[in-house]
Formats: sequence, structure tokens, C-alpha cells
Amino acid sequence: MAYWEIAVPFTSPHGGEGIHYFTYPLDSCPVPSAAVRAATADAVSEDAVRHRRGAEIAAHSSTTILRTPALW
Repeated sequence: MAYWEIAVPFTSPHGGEGIHYFTYPLDSCPVPSAAVRAATADAVSEDAVRHRRGAEIAAHSSTTILRTPALW
């Protein structure tokens, strides 16, 4: 099954940096902009903020990739 992978960079309160990944099936987000909107909304959810231990996201710097299963 093909899916969108959105990589959202973040910076921790102590200056550390990292990437928070979000994935969405292609059938629920048929265009990249829909996946980015979903990831931006999910990135500021309580669960995501708790997962990152309060780190701030830089959603404007996100990267979107379409992943597909191997065909062999």
C-alpha cells in the first residue's frame, strides 16, 4: 500500500534537533497537500507534543515523500 511520509523537524527546549515522522495512506490523503495539512494538525496535538517532550516543530520545513511497496 502506498503512503505519504511527512518528516517534520523539531527543536527541543535544550537545543537538540530531530525529526518527527507522520504517515498517511494514499487512499485517505490522495494529494500531498492533504497529507501535509494532516501532519501539521497532528504535530500540534497533545499526544505528539508529549511524545516530543515539548519540542517545538518547524512545520514550514517539512518534507513530503510518497512511499510505495517494493514490486519484487
